[in-house]
Amino acid sequence: MKNTSEFLTNSYQIQLFAEIDGEEVLLQSNTFKYNFDNNIAKISTGITESSGETTISPNKLNTIYLMINWYDMNDETLLEEKIDLYDKHAFLN
Repeated sequence: MKNTSEFLTNSYQIQLFAEIDGEEVLLQSNTFKYNFDNNIAKISTGITESSGETTISPNKLNTIYLMINWYDMNDETLLEEKIDLYDKHAFLN
């Protein structure tokens, strides 16, 4: 779906992960379903506020990435894409 200005689907799921102190942690997960076709290339997932119960220390944070799963209505298949948001080692080099 990269470099695409339009992609129609009726459902998708996002999951935001981080590797903290060597352990993979799910930070956010949300599923979006619609009764009509939506262009997911232009939809905002919104903001999730923390309850303050968990603090992420930057020196223990190694990676952050987003997984998105969506249903391709044209091919009638479920697709998945990983989007790397932060890599401590790439950032420091």
